[in-house]
Amino acid sequence: VLSEESFYFFTATEDIQVVANFEPIEEYMVTLSLTPSESGEVSGGGTYKQGEEVIVTATAAEGYLFLHWLENDEVVSEEAEYLFEALSDRNLIAVFEEDIPPVEITDITARQTKVSESIHVAYILFRLSVEPDYVEVSVNGEAPFTFVGIDDEGRYMFEGITESEPEEVEIEIDGEIYTPEVEWEDTDAAAASEAVIEEEKQEKKEEEQEKKDVEPAASLKKSDSGGDGGLEVEDEKADEADKKIISDDDMEDDTIIEEVITKDVNEEAQTKKTLDHS
Repeated sequence: VLSEESFYFFTATEDIQVVANFEPIEEYMVTLSLTPSESGEVSGGGTYKQGEEVIVTATAAEGYLFLHWLENDEVVSEEAEYLFEALSDRNLIAVFEEDIPPVEITDITARQTKVSESIHVAYILFRLSVEPDYVEVSVNGEAPFTFVGIDDEGRYMFEGITESEPEEVEIEIDGEIYTPEVEWEDTDAAAASEAVIEEEKQEKKEEEQEKKDVEPAASLKKSDSGGDGGLEVEDEKADEADKKIISDDDMEDDTIIEEVITKDVNEEAQTKKTLDHS
């Protein structure tokens, strides 16, 4: 071997035979793919000669973010534009993730009633910027609160009991934990008890009214079950009641008439006595 350089300089002092040796240049394949499907686009794949500079690019679709390039389950670059030298075949995967904006928790209302030193009845309402698949609320790291529902203003409602005065709130939304700043308002336990008692009274009134509404229907049903005789008994009772009312009215009319007659008689006697005296 006279030289490994493609340009060989020497001084000709005698006849010489020089042979240039060549070998084929290796070519390598760069294969690109992405995950999840339709999460973006990749470019730069293809065939490259050995030692050639390669630039592959990953572009995220709307609603997605680029994470990294993977090869053989290992991260080879976290840059969307990945530069390397072609020295072997490459199989690169561009990994994207869904671009989910952080959930905003607003319009928080939190109240607690101290029933005793170890019993605090509390509830919390809040609005979310998204419609989650799963929501859980815990206070002071204790057992999760019970989901009550969504109010007319679209706020999520939770209630529960804590052993100590409620302070720290954790809201889990689709696997993500949020710890919003919450100002707890105290409510009067006596007022709360009065409200509960008043509500129970109202419920009892409604139950009694329902029973009264049901009794006439039940009486009629009972009469029907006894056949025509049952209806006749009911009719007889009604007739007797009507007769009594009429009789009372007659007595009252007779008394009034008697009083009028007595008055007229007395007036006549007085008039006659006056004339005789004259």
